[in-house]
Amino acid sequence: MTSRRLGRGLLSVLLASVVLNLATAGRVEADDKDGDVVYCLSSAQRAALVETAVILRPSGPPPLSASAPPGAPDSLETWRVQDGPAFTRACAALIGAAQVTAGPRTSSPGPIRTMLTVLLPAVTGAVLTWLFATQLAARNARRTQAIALRAAKRQFDLEAQSLIDRRAAQDSGPMPRADGLRAARVDLVNHLEEIAAWHRDWNQPRAVRRLLEGRNLADRIEDVRYGVPQETVEDARSTVRDVLTRVEPIAVAVERPRREDEAMRRADDAAPRDAGALPAGSGSDGPP
Repeated sequence: MTSRRLGRGLLSVLLASVVLNLATAGRVEADDKDGDVVYCLSSAQRAALVETAVILRPSGPPPLSASAPPGAPDSLETWRVQDGPAFTRACAALIGAAQVTAGPRTSSPGPIRTMLTVLLPAVTGAVLTWLFATQLAARNARRTQAIALRAAKRQFDLEAQSLIDRRAAQDSGPMPRADGLRAARVDLVNHLEEIAAWHRDWNQPRAVRRLLEGRNLADRIEDVRYGVPQETVEDARSTVRDVLTRVEPIAVAVERPRREDEAMRRADDAAPRDAGALPAGSGSDGPP
């Protein structure tokens, strides 16, 4: 869900940036053109525009008067309407001549345009950087969580197999202590609880937790004693492997939650919902 929201936010920012920059580009072209007309028809430049038109001698120019009022046959305004290309050429030449002596002419962009052309790219870049950094941090956090879950699974497997070996070889005296297996189970259960808290609609982490805390796993390990048939020992090992095999898909789903979300939501009938927690006794022969 977080990745989808980030994707939608990224798309919105990009679209807004494109629209605003396109609108800004259109206004710049219109401002420059209108500014040229205002400059050439200003009272200070009207006589110079007439002189420029005479020098360039546009084809078939009407008689021009710098002082003729707008609408008069010989006014500059009438000339602009009747022969727009000639007016534009003369006006551009006048502006070019002025720039030669006074330096390049620049138009003031205004505060709104300045904000859009300067601040908008900066804000857009900052937002994109934040979105990518957030996605990277989330991906790294998921990877770290999956690594920790796999490490807890390996430690539980190591402690369980060691306890099974020691129980099978103990021909006399009290049974080996199960403290190491209890600690490994608590660590693995805690990681599963953390994942379940992050993904409240996932059923698989809770199902595996119930298997770890259920009586079936503890009974299979407790059945292993010195002199029991090898099938009993293998049954205990198989039970441990069956439980731990279910941990790896959870680790994969943590790394790729969008792809594995449906599998993690699936209800698990193999995990008894009424399984009770193991006794927490620390005696030498207590259940693991």
